[in-house]
Amino acid sequence: MNGGDDNTDLGKDALTATTTASDCTAVGSYALGTNTTGANNTGIGHESLYANTTGGENTAVGTDAMAANTTASNNVAIGQAAMYQGTGSASCNVAIGRNAGQNASGALRNVMVGHAAAQSITSGCDNVILGTQAGSSITTGCTNVAIAGLSPAVVFTVTPVAKPTCLTNLFVKIPVEAVLATVVKAPVVAFLETT
Repeated sequence: MNGGDDNTDLGKDALTATTTASDCTAVGSYALGTNTTGANNTGIGHESLYANTTGGENTAVGTDAMAANTTASNNVAIGQAAMYQGTGSASCNVAIGRNAGQNASGALRNVMVGHAAAQSITSGCDNVILGTQAGSSITTGCTNVAIAGLSPAVVFTVTPVAKPTCLTNLFVKIPVEAVLATVVKAPVVAFLETT
């Protein structure tokens, strides 16, 4: 570690390029290895947030989590290669699971939970993707809800009640009739409305 204040690093070449970045934690070989000015980042795992330079307020836990990120901010990626390509304008995303949101290069305000959930998403926004390989067809789509493991596959396009930002919740109302009509053979759907 070269500069910055209140940084913690543990691992070979973790936080080695830091110039003015502060309040960063890097645990694992090459974690935040090229970070220069990106502040308030946490990278735990081999090459987590490795390519990050100026992106701030990211949390990446797992080998290669957000490894290719350079400038994206305000993301949470947990799992091996979660949001691996989370670069550029990708912000306010949550990706939990191996390869979840792996190609999210310009994605905004998405929740992607499950192994390979939303793996193909690039610049999609305001999506809620749940389950293994859910939302695999969504690349640039917005305001979708996708749930894996149900037959037929469930993908709803919804209208947000309020314009979401990083600081506000995405309010989505899904009519119960739409869920029941689509998920005839599926187990009981455990939600009526998400907030």
